Amino acid sequence: MFLTFISKHVFEPVVSSLRCFALFVIQTSSVGSSLPYLISARFCCLLPSLLSLFHGSANMPLHSFIRGSALSFLFAAAAYAQNCVLTVPAEPLTATGLATPYTLSGCDQTNAAAEGCFVEAAIFDPTTNSISIYHPLVVNEGDVAGVNYITPVTPTLPSGAIVGIWFGSNAVTLTLSGPGASQCVNGFDGSIFGQIAYCNAEAFMKVSLLLRP
Repeated sequence: MFLTFISKHVFEPVVSSLRCFALFVIQTSSVGSSLPYLISARFCCLLPSLLSLFHGSANMPLHSFIRGSALSFLFAAAAYAQNCVLTVPAEPLTATGLATPYTLSGCDQTNAAAEGCFVEAAIFDPTTNSISIYHPLVVNEGDVAGVNYITPVTPTLPSGAIVGIWFGSNAVTLTLSGPGASQCVNGFDGSIFGQIAYCNAEAFMKVSLLLRP
C-alpha cells in the first residue's frame, strides 16, 4: 500500500512535472518564449489528463494532478525568470564601447552564481604580438553610476588592435540586444546558442595564430 501511495501521489505527478519542465527549457532555449507562451504550453501538456478527469477515466487522483500542475508552473516560472537579455552598447569593439556598462534584464546580476552574466574582451596588439584582457562591466537594468556601480575606466587600445568579446551566463539562456548586438553572434539560423555569445571572435582567432611558437 505504501509503495502504491508513493507511486500515485508523489512519483507520477513529479515525473509528469519534470517531463513538462524539460519541454519548457527546450522551447525557451530555442525561441526565447514569453511566460504566456509557457503557460499555454503547460496547458497543452496537461490537456490529455484534464480531459480524462472530466470523462472519469483519469489514471491519477485529482489532488495528484493538481499537485503536479502546481509543480510544473513553478518550474516554468523559474525557467522564465532565468532568460537573460543583455544590452550591448554601441561600437562594442572600441575603447568607448568596452568602457560602457552592459545592462542586464530578466535576471539579477547580484545573484551571479545562479543568474549572472559575464563579458570578457581579449585585445591583440600587433606591435608587441601580445594579448591583454579587459572585463566590461555588467549591471542590472536601472542601476545608476555612482550609486550602484563605479564608472569603468576607459582602456587605451593599441594601434591596429584586434578585439574579441566573449559572453557567458549562469542562467538558462542569454540573448543579446541593443545597438551593438548586430556586431555579435548570438546563435544560428534564428536560434540562440543558449548561454554563450561572441563578437569578432573569428577575426581575433585568426590573428592570435601569430602567437603560436
